[in-house]
Amino acid sequence: MKKFHYLFIVLIFLSITGYSQYQISTPLTPLIKPDGSTLTFTLVPTFAPAGNGLITLYYQGDFDGTTETASLYDENSNLIGATAPGVMQCSPTLDSVKFNVTTAQLSNWLADGSIGFSLTPTTSVNSTLCGTGLDNVKIKLEYPPVTGPNDVGLSKIQVGTSSTFCSGSQTITATIINAGTNQVTSAIVNWELNGQVQTPVNFSGLLDTLGGTGSQTAVVNLSAYNFTPGAITIKAYTSMPNGVADVSNVNDTISKVVGPSLSGNFTINSLNPTAGTNYNSFSALISDLSSFGVCGPVTVNVAAGTYSTPVTFTTIDGASATNSITIDGTDSSATILTHNGATQYGTVIFDGASYITLKNIGIASTGASNAVGVMFVNANHCTVSNSTISVATTTISTVMPVTFTGATNSTTSAGANHYNTLRNNKIDGGYYGVRLYGSSADY
Repeated sequence: MKKFHYLFIVLIFLSITGYSQYQISTPLTPLIKPDGSTLTFTLVPTFAPAGNGLITLYYQGDFDGTTETASLYDENSNLIGATAPGVMQCSPTLDSVKFNVTTAQLSNWLADGSIGFSLTPTTSVNSTLCGTGLDNVKIKLEYPPVTGPNDVGLSKIQVGTSSTFCSGSQTITATIINAGTNQVTSAIVNWELNGQVQTPVNFSGLLDTLGGTGSQTAVVNLSAYNFTPGAITIKAYTSMPNGVADVSNVNDTISKVVGPSLSGNFTINSLNPTAGTNYNSFSALISDLSSFGVCGPVTVNVAAGTYSTPVTFTTIDGASATNSITIDGTDSSATILTHNGATQYGTVIFDGASYITLKNIGIASTGASNAVGVMFVNANHCTVSNSTISVATTTISTVMPVTFTGATNSTTSAGANHYNTLRNNKIDGGYYGVRLYGSSADY
């Protein structure tokens, strides 16, 4: 399945009425800044398709004009269809459009056990125009399912009890689901760690059928495992429901890449490899923060040197007032982040980020236009302190040391930035020194 930058993994709502039509939906998901940004979704259906299906795309917000639309694509980047202009801008009710899909399309998408979609609005769609709760999309997929008497699948792999976990011993569990027409009293859950086969776990209990009075799912403890920093792949697959062969294998297997969240002290030193508590680059650090989140306070000490790279911080799972992230360059004249504005406007961008502090770092943009030292883009509780932020002195209005905005590709887009701090910094150059651009509706 093709991967995208913004990813929502969903297994939220599923139902079958008399085993005639299977439904699975994403949650109602808000549009994101900058305007025109792609949302991606992954559905994990329980059943293989027995016939053609139907996709319903629900939407609300700034979709009232002929150019204010969004296009829906499959996981192979093939266009499925687009929205029609909404009945009313910022309507509290959802508009919808339906697209027919064939059995062949469904089977092809489900070959890897999941189905991916991406949704791209035009840049004319203002993703925050209507305010909280009124700029959203949702996808529903329905089709007739293949069912049989004995069919057990997997719906989830979980490490620990939340989306983040620290290094050390953690329990790995798998959630199994009865997708057949018979009640299931036994099954086998097979599993692997980084391709190494582990001891299978026998399930014994009762899994009721869909529509039954009992539970259709059960959580199976696979094992405790001592997690160390770094990624690990967990694969699980079911077999032998009620001691017989499974009638459908499309729902049997789930694979998930996991890793312990960051907590404690780390370094960035380009002279040493990424290993243990050291990262070779800012991008290596940000990759782990984005993938695994944090489970405690994080402090990163940056070795002196010039790092010619743009840095973008996005939402980091687990970040909070308690579990904050501090990146310390020690000396802003010796530890410098610089970028020429070629690949992104900001040398440092807080893009929807929260609870991140940069201090004692030199931040420079050398671009002649669309060049910003630090961009706060719908950020909250982010701080830059004791740093030098510099750009060229110019008559070009898109060059500035700092901007608070609503899009990574605009210095003047209305943004929702709250509780951010600039403290004890030297701000040098630019057409503006600090520019703040917000929306009156947000205050």
